[in-house]
Amino acid sequence: MALQLPAVLSGSLTLTGAPVYLAAGRDWTRSLSEAEVFRSTDDLEASLTWARSQEAVVCDPYAFSVDAQADKPTPISARERIRANGPTVGLARAS
Repeated sequence: MALQLPAVLSGSLTLTGAPVYLAAGRDWTRSLSEAEVFRSTDDLEASLTWARSQEAVVCDPYAFSVDAQADKPTPISARERIRANGPTVGLARAS
């Protein structure tokens, strides 16, 4: 499936693997609601090129489609909704 705009850029923090999103000003945020929503292919490609040069901070950046009609961007795919909201099952804790 081809990427459709609007879209958001995401990646994983290199040190922890936690999901992050590119915010305005080229800052990374853990909150999807703070992510920059791209509506232009040119802007998206330029930011993705920049993000790919940031491996010391973020690995494997990519774009995904969002519904930007609401107050905050909402991922279209189930994968990205799960990634943004955390695991769908409880995690076992070491005793």
